[in-house]
Amino acid sequence: MLYGLLTGGSVRLSQIARSLKEDTVLLYTEKRLSRNICGRIDTGKLEEEYLKLVKVGRVIAVDNCDIRKNKGYEMPYIGRIWDGSEQSIAFGYNMLQIEAVNKDRSGFPLAMRLHSYKAYKEGESQNKLLLTEARRLSSLFPNRIWVFDRGYDAGRIMEGLRKMPLTYVIRQKGTRKLFLKDKSFLVKNAWRYIPLKERGRQRIGFAHVEINGTEKIHTIILVKRPGRAVVALLSNHKAKDMKDAERLLDAYKQRWGIEESIRFLKQSFDLEDIRLLRYEALQRMMVFVMLSYGFLRLNQKKLLERNMVKHFSEPPRFTMYRVMEGV
Repeated sequence: MLYGLLTGGSVRLSQIARSLKEDTVLLYTEKRLSRNICGRIDTGKLEEEYLKLVKVGRVIAVDNCDIRKNKGYEMPYIGRIWDGSEQSIAFGYNMLQIEAVNKDRSGFPLAMRLHSYKAYKEGESQNKLLLTEARRLSSLFPNRIWVFDRGYDAGRIMEGLRKMPLTYVIRQKGTRKLFLKDKSFLVKNAWRYIPLKERGRQRIGFAHVEINGTEKIHTIILVKRPGRAVVALLSNHKAKDMKDAERLLDAYKQRWGIEESIRFLKQSFDLEDIRLLRYEALQRMMVFVMLSYGFLRLNQKKLLERNMVKHFSEPPRFTMYRVMEGV
């Protein structure tokens, strides 16, 4: 399956079957793949062995990826999603993506979980899925900085994360209430109460605040760049000084690596062309995609050298497209 994904560049079973080039009728190969994708393969064990090989730095990023399937009428548990690229409501699936990211834009996928609210059993939710994966991975890779974009600033998420061996940095929407000494204000108004200092091309400020639901002191970090709105980040780490606050900000900036990975996965594996009629098969296919992407990352240097002859220019900062060509 992994070989077919890497050489075929698609999650469509017929394309995977073609790339295998087996000495049999194509339809038989496709049926075998369809039958075995939910077979005896222990994907949990595969993930466990894979995670022993990855190199995890100090930052782990979390994001949500949407898989649009507007015409997948017969696909199981298909539901309404928010298509971020089109800025509109569509039909399809959500996918939780967790990735170790580094300053040099290298990184390793740690989890890819396709899910649908229509498939949730009693007591299950998107937030619980995130906390389950965070608990599992933080036990394997403790004391990392976990960075989240807007949408993950719910009180229940932060409450769950505070019980784990990790530091979180979460971008705030603006409606959270903060308490600073004898003052209370919304995040969107924090710049009026927290002074910003010039730091290069941007102005940065931080303060120790309290939030509803906990007595733990949090750090709010404000960043203002020319011509842009103020960005507010909330962390459960109590920053000692401006340098410490900038360390948290730098960790959050590395979150961009997961955005590049999601774009790469959608294009290089054609995720939105997935055509499977079993929910378990859909979820397992995402695990196989993650393992395939992990293989590329683990062998990135060799594959890049193998493909270098095809290009006259130096590799771009994000090299995965050229790495994929080297398979």
